[in-house]
Amino acid sequence: MDRIPSGITWCDEEEFIGSQVIFQNSVWRLDRKVSEKELYDTEQDAQMPGGGSEARAVFFCSRLDSSEEAAIKIRMQYDH
Repeated sequence: MDRIPSGITWCDEEEFIGSQVIFQNSVWRLDRKVSEKELYDTEQDAQMPGGGSEARAVFFCSRLDSSEEAAIKIRMQYDH
C-alpha cells in the first residue's frame, strides 16, 4: 500500500486561525499552525482493512480567560 501526497492543504490557515475550540470549562483560540501532515491512500487502498486517509494539523492556541497557552492536534478523516 503506497501512500502518495495529495498536495491539498487540509487545514487552511485562513479558515482555522482565530477559530475557537470549546471544552467543558474553557474556550481556546487557534493562534498559529505549527505543522500539517496527511496519510493519503488511493481509493483502492482505502477499501482495504486498516486503509483510509486522514489529515492532521498541530496548532498553538491560547485560552481566552487566562494567559495559558497550549498545543492542539486536529485530526480529520476523509473519504474519496
